[in-house]
Amino acid sequence: ESAREKLNALNPDVKIFTYNERATADNIKYIIRDYDFVLDCTDNFETKFLINDACVELNKPFTHAGILHYGGQLMTCLPYKSACYRCVFEEPPPTKTFTQREGVFNVVAGIIGTLQAAEALKYFLGVGELLTNCLLTFDALKLKFRRVKISRNKNCTACGR
Repeated sequence: ESAREKLNALNPDVKIFTYNERATADNIKYIIRDYDFVLDCTDNFETKFLINDACVELNKPFTHAGILHYGGQLMTCLPYKSACYRCVFEEPPPTKTFTQREGVFNVVAGIIGTLQAAEALKYFLGVGELLTNCLLTFDALKLKFRRVKISRNKNCTACGR
């Protein structure tokens, strides 16, 4: 709510809708149905898969981003045209796989978030090359980016046959 108030004070012409509820299988399609492009900025695997599956089912393009400790990653999915999140990561990892004990190097969130915003702008403007069929990873400790080629999985439970 405070972010909405701050953004509306900066630009009263911006329409901001807030959802004071957890995204679930029961409400995710309702939440994203009216949007032309979805940005997955969530911090848990369950919701990332939920967003992926709903976007694929509704044929909504989206960009995924994730950060952990000193690194981050992002990719853009055009449903049925490029690999989706589930093509790359078939199932969420076991709950105990990742811990937040080290926290997150906060600049990684800014870098990955800015790149994710660039993906959305490129999509709407129809310029540049989207990060489709590609996973971009970032290592803040080495200041290195890496592109990993990915492709649609014909047996993907979200976008496969």
